[in-house]
Amino acid sequence: CEAAITRPITDDPDMQRSIHELVRAIF
Repeated sequence: CEAAITRPITDDPDMQRSIHELVRAIF
């Protein structure tokens, strides 16, 4: 699940960081 979300965002480092923070806040 996590890999599927970070895979398409890997192109955007800023977005990846935002998603990572979001996932950390949710999980």
